[in-house]
Amino acid sequence: MNWNKYLSTERMRESSITPEQRKEHNDFRTDIESDFGRVIFSSACRRLHDKTQVFPLTTDDNIHSRLTHSMEVMNIGQSFVFTLSESDEFKEHTELDDIKILRDLAAALKVACLVHDIGNPPFGHFGEDSLQSYFKELFKTPPAWMSSEDQAELRKLGEVDSEIGADYTEFDGNAEGLRVLTKLQFIESLDGLNLTCASLGAFMKYPNAALKGNKNAYIGLHKHGVLTSEKEVLDKVVEACGLSKGDNEIMRHPLSFLMEAADSICYLTMDIEDGLKKKWLTVGDVYEQIISYGSRKGISFDDNAKRLLDSIEKTANDGSVNGRKQIMNLRTYLMGYLIDLALRNFIDHIVEIEEGTYTKELIKDDGNGIAEALGEICKQYILNSREVISLEITGKSVIYGILDAYVKMFFSDDENLRNRAKRLISKTIFLTTLQEYLERKGRKEDKADDRYEEFDVKDFSVEERLRILRDYVSCMTDKFALNHYRKLSGQQIF
Repeated sequence: MNWNKYLSTERMRESSITPEQRKEHNDFRTDIESDFGRVIFSSACRRLHDKTQVFPLTTDDNIHSRLTHSMEVMNIGQSFVFTLSESDEFKEHTELDDIKILRDLAAALKVACLVHDIGNPPFGHFGEDSLQSYFKELFKTPPAWMSSEDQAELRKLGEVDSEIGADYTEFDGNAEGLRVLTKLQFIESLDGLNLTCASLGAFMKYPNAALKGNKNAYIGLHKHGVLTSEKEVLDKVVEACGLSKGDNEIMRHPLSFLMEAADSICYLTMDIEDGLKKKWLTVGDVYEQIISYGSRKGISFDDNAKRLLDSIEKTANDGSVNGRKQIMNLRTYLMGYLIDLALRNFIDHIVEIEEGTYTKELIKDDGNGIAEALGEICKQYILNSREVISLEITGKSVIYGILDAYVKMFFSDDENLRNRAKRLISKTIFLTTLQEYLERKGRKEDKADDRYEEFDVKDFSVEERLRILRDYVSCMTDKFALNHYRKLSGQQIF
């Protein structure tokens, strides 16, 4: 395979600043390296600081947010690159030199790792579940006060074969993230941050549009990964990066496997670390649960796993080591094991990855089952804790409350109420869908900014109105969502 295609510098539109012009201003970044600057200075990236990783609305500064998690994922991705740059096997296979690996490959993976959660809604993964369930209920039983035409359109969106309906009933932060990167950072045109295809390809874990998740299929089809509104973005990335497998099948970008591994390594180890800091479990519990998992699954641990377990056991039983040092040691041992595993699998299966026949997550392709054991520990001790569950329920009430309020306003017969709702919604998000509406009507030369004041929400289709609400809620931070809900429900004035 041609790895220069995987590192394609094509964008949705030609950049207004050429590499030559950048050099004139002493900017010697490559095209892919410049993607990082576009992301890091974006409002979408800043919002990650107040989005839940595991603990919604926490006031504990030691607990991870989406931003701190993403920075840690980026660091693991960087570790992958350094090792690949020293791998003769990888360099011989890909025909990439050190400079290409340490600059363009590193830059694409760095961006993908930083933005991998950029489309996740407030309140963590439970926020995704809440959005899915809200729209399923709305499509199945539209409000009686709605017009019969609008009710009929909602029911169509809820039909099993509705491709657009899946954008809502199968809502996923990865799909919304692609929209954030390519559309919702809106400045006059529908190009968003206008990142290179290399960065977008590395970001896309599930490069498919209008498909419902299938856990038994190719790994890129496990979730609904691209919204129908971004189908043209997917097509562009597939063509530029050479990801077509034929027969309308699309392969994952190889770097997305590494991004996924970096994400999984961080959330498994750092969620456990957060639980340790909250004293919900001990390092000894981690050791015992891994042993228990292996026993239940009939696993015979190999030498690598035995060394890991020996290290964890010694840390757990060393009374001379304080709690903070125990936590740090555990993190080091677990990350070291999983990083080595991911890189070994990536290099060993590189041909299958390029051919689109490798269907496993890198850290789960392991006869020792360490990642699965850690997942069970997270679920038992952390995700099922009373604190997390109670805060998730709060998050669902907030998301449902906000959507209920705006659905009533956006679908109201009262023009004044519709206009008030328009003013409350993020103008950037509203303008994005308005520009899409204008282009759908064949008026690409019109600018949404010029039409904003006069435009009536009722002129949008039913789906376009819902698109604005989905985008608005999913882009909210936890605290903004909570405060906005309180204002809409009259619980808070300022």
